[in-house]
Amino acid sequence: MKKMEINEIEKMARTSMIKNIILVAAIFFGFSATLFGTWDSTKNAKKKTIEAAKFEARANELSKINEKIIESERLLSDGIELASRGRLTDAITSYNKAIELNPQSANAYQFLGYALLRRSQIKPKFYPNDLKDSISALEKAIQIDPTHVWAHYNMALAYWEAGKKDMAIDMVRRVLEIGPSFKDVLANDVQFKHFWKSSEFRKLLQIP
Repeated sequence: MKKMEINEIEKMARTSMIKNIILVAAIFFGFSATLFGTWDSTKNAKKKTIEAAKFEARANELSKINEKIIESERLLSDGIELASRGRLTDAITSYNKAIELNPQSANAYQFLGYALLRRSQIKPKFYPNDLKDSISALEKAIQIDPTHVWAHYNMALAYWEAGKKDMAIDMVRRVLEIGPSFKDVLANDVQFKHFWKSSEFRKLLQIP
């Protein structure tokens, strides 16, 4: 065989080999792309499934929280009704149950604090810790909501009852800072009749 023919055959063989390598590479990379594409698709599907499960779990959690808040508000309303009929002990029980369901309810703590204060005034011998507990409950209400005007209002009464007159006046001052319109409420509330002894109280209400 001539040298030129041999070179031509070698050239054709090399060309054929290169084509086969390219074909194998194409098949391999095509398979790899399909494989990884499938893997990515499966991974994304799993990720979406996990995200959906988390969303559903959170939705269920929020639903339960909402149910607790609704029940807490119902108990709070029941407590207010009971207190209006003089059933302070039952009202206090209802308020405590409302707080168990919604520990962040400033309203529940505020009403609890006032009910404890009233019971301490009516039956101090039977409930010697009520005044202290009243102040604690009102402090909690203010901690949750620093602008809760009624919590400060009733805290003024509780402090005065406890003999902490300066602190009581400070609470009155805070009431007027939060709600200036409460000046008339304070002036006409018989619960504050003892406050009239304080010149600072009269000064705050701008009454000589």
